[in-house]
Amino acid sequence: MRAIKLIKAFSLVELLVAVALFTAIVMIVSTFAIEAVRATANTSKRNNAIYKIKEVSNAFTIIKNDMWSMITSSTNDGDKHLLFENNKYSLVDGPDDLDGVTYAINISDVYRDINGNIIESGGTLDPHTRKAIITASWIDIVGENISVVSDIYVNDWNTLEWVTTTQDEFNLGNYVQTKSTNIDGGEVTLQQIIYPDWCKPSLAINEYDIPGDATAKTLFSKIGETYLGTGGNSNGIAFTKLSITGIDDPVINVVGEFNGYLTNNIFVEGNYAYLATTSNSKEVVILDISSTPYTEIGYFNTSRTEDANSVYVVGNIGYVAAGRYVFTFDLSSKTGSRSQLGIKQISLNQNWGATASVSQIVVINNYLYASLDQDWYELVIVNVTNPANMQISSQTSVNNQQTFDIYVSSDGNRTYFGTGSSFYEREFFILDTSSKSGARPTIGRYDTNGMSVKGIAIVEEDDRAVLVGFNGEEYQAVDISNESSPVRCGGMQLNDGINDVDSVRDSQSNSYSYILTNDTDKDFRVLRGGPGLGGDETGYGYPDEGSYISGVFDSTSSTVFYYSFDFTIEEPSGTEIKFQLRSGNTPDLSSQSWLGPDGTAGTYYENGGGVIPQTMSNSRYIQFKAFFTSDTVSTPILKEVRINYQK
Repeated sequence: MRAIKLIKAFSLVELLVAVALFTAIVMIVSTFAIEAVRATANTSKRNNAIYKIKEVSNAFTIIKNDMWSMITSSTNDGDKHLLFENNKYSLVDGPDDLDGVTYAINISDVYRDINGNIIESGGTLDPHTRKAIITASWIDIVGENISVVSDIYVNDWNTLEWVTTTQDEFNLGNYVQTKSTNIDGGEVTLQQIIYPDWCKPSLAINEYDIPGDATAKTLFSKIGETYLGTGGNSNGIAFTKLSITGIDDPVINVVGEFNGYLTNNIFVEGNYAYLATTSNSKEVVILDISSTPYTEIGYFNTSRTEDANSVYVVGNIGYVAAGRYVFTFDLSSKTGSRSQLGIKQISLNQNWGATASVSQIVVINNYLYASLDQDWYELVIVNVTNPANMQISSQTSVNNQQTFDIYVSSDGNRTYFGTGSSFYEREFFILDTSSKSGARPTIGRYDTNGMSVKGIAIVEEDDRAVLVGFNGEEYQAVDISNESSPVRCGGMQLNDGINDVDSVRDSQSNSYSYILTNDTDKDFRVLRGGPGLGGDETGYGYPDEGSYISGVFDSTSSTVFYYSFDFTIEEPSGTEIKFQLRSGNTPDLSSQSWLGPDGTAGTYYENGGGVIPQTMSNSRYIQFKAFFTSDTVSTPILKEVRINYQK
């Protein structure tokens, strides 16, 4: 009995093992069967998907050749699919389904690095290329999502182009402070201009010869006009008014003349000119210059024998320097003999064996500033609050030389003058005259290196002093922006010597030096001056900005599509060119707005170009505008512009 029981137990174990083995075999066989079926189905679907992707790729290329605008308008606009109708493909929103496979096309921009290689992020937009991601997907028999993806790149090589690159093509447009060149086939640059600079004087840009050989001694200048006086001998014109018009090539015309005296100095106010003369009976001659011929209408006699060296007028008071004295006279009327109001000897310390005189006077805010010749002092300040009782406020000495001209700032706080040449001392001085009493302190001084200063002009706006005279370098420009340390910034040699200088500036900030020389054939000369804000060492440079507007391009189609805008330029450091476009259906686009890549007036095409907004398409005519900016030393260069379109 025991043996039988053992045999039965063994058979039960075997049975359980057999069942488990059978079950495993069935599952394995079933799995293999399912995978085989799944693989067969997926292989079929995959083959269909790959075939469809190829079909879509081919069709996409056809679209690219026929209508690039369809691709550009679908860029970055979500999934699309192809629709074939009336023997023509088009792109439609959303994916499409065929035999259980879903197809979608997603179009995106393409970016390139500096070497032109396509990169996934960063870089520069390539407006001529698009990336199309074509995806085919399906759900297999076990519910898993399967997909096949293919990327293709397409470009607009088959589109039309409007190219502007030759000088003849550029010349169809309009230039504003720009010009065309033909250095390498055709370019547009900013127009080269000269930046006048006091520190870079050039030869005279115009001249005038005062008739006769008398010495041209004195100038009195205003914007657009100047008055010349001659002395030394009677063979000349005593007084000449010149008009000066134009900028880079000023035109000089004689307005009127007056003769009969030797003139040492001129002052002009309104319709009257006052001449300081060598006449012993008419040291000041008053002219009516309201019309020609100019006529003598009045005079002032100092009742002394000294020549009048300088004359100045404030309101109804005239001031004249003659010998060592300053006289005041009544100008409440301009006609006849004018009565004396006061007299003051202001040269008190004549050099031993010399004849001292007051060489130049200026009156500002009830103070008279006088330069002295052959006196121990070079500058005297006189209180003229009461013209009949003038009082000396201060005397100042800066060296042992003589002074012939003086300039006082409009507020009276600075006085500038130059002296004769000295081996041991400097010749140009800036004095603090904000206080009028006591010896005035010297702020700065400058060595003219052998030139005796005869005339002086201060250009306060540009912090420049212009010194002229004899010997050495006769025309010198001095930078006085640092008052304590004036430095030469330029000069010019005129061996005949210069007797006087005036500097003027017009309302457009064009500046000039007018000079009188001892060259009897070219007595009066005009030189350009200015702050020198740009230009190279020659003074030539470029304007801050300019523009170029192309000719109007006719695409011949009102259903045209404009795709991309490209340009080739050179931009030296500190310069820039940027662009805008406008389009319309008439050749006259003047009423159309200039637009940038986003279709608004606030943006510009920069850094190589970009896509033309669709709002500019369906317009037969198109035009571009280039905006130039510079650092005034260099100019950017426009070499080529290309607009891609299709009609």
